[in-house]
Amino acid sequence: GVGCAPGLAGHDRAWGGFCNATAHFWRVGRDIEATWARVMAGLDLLANMTALAGPGGWNYPDSLEVGNPGLTLAEARGHFALWCVASSPLILGHDLSNMSADVLSIVGNAEAVAVNQAWAGSPGYRAAQATATDRAGAAYAVEVWTKPLPGDERAAVLLNRDAADGAARGAAADGVVNVTFAFADASLSCDVRDLDAREDLGCFEGGFTAALGLHEARFIVARSCRSAPCGEGREPDPRSDK
Repeated sequence: GVGCAPGLAGHDRAWGGFCNATAHFWRVGRDIEATWARVMAGLDLLANMTALAGPGGWNYPDSLEVGNPGLTLAEARGHFALWCVASSPLILGHDLSNMSADVLSIVGNAEAVAVNQAWAGSPGYRAAQATATDRAGAAYAVEVWTKPLPGDERAAVLLNRDAADGAARGAAADGVVNVTFAFADASLSCDVRDLDAREDLGCFEGGFTAALGLHEARFIVARSCRSAPCGEGREPDPRSDK
């Protein structure tokens, strides 16, 4: 595809104008680096540009740093999941000739890539921001990103983003907090699949909650949603592992 870098100050190449009309994807900010802070900076830029993306033109927060020194495996997994749910072009930025099995399991996840490639009216967006506390009372910033999928399914990435600004941390703080993806209606029950683990987690009512450590993410798809309790009014999903 044809790429575009919007101009710096003094150049008339605004997002949604020049780039949207002439390219298949466009950079949304500075060059990325293999640090959690820079990955999150790119994510924040995406949050304000959802309306510009769609078939034929996509927001691009730079190449994936999965596989490069600087990110933990958990951070790399979350990085890939977030780029997938936001419909970013998935361009690998590491040495493909020296790829570990762990990295291959992330970037070779066909179910995650399928979410990235799917289209049902939205490229994915930040649906929630909140503060959650661990067992010691230390506060952490958490987020949920979500993307509608064909067939009334919905992908979501639950994220324990970072320590909340100015929050005190004691020796007992472990950084593990609960992050919840609320279904569209509290009366809904949905089957949930964990895309990273590649396994079905079962039926959940009203929403899905994951306990996440610092900089961890959970990538899920909610499907077969019904206005009925789990176990009622539901045909078995032929794709289920269980």
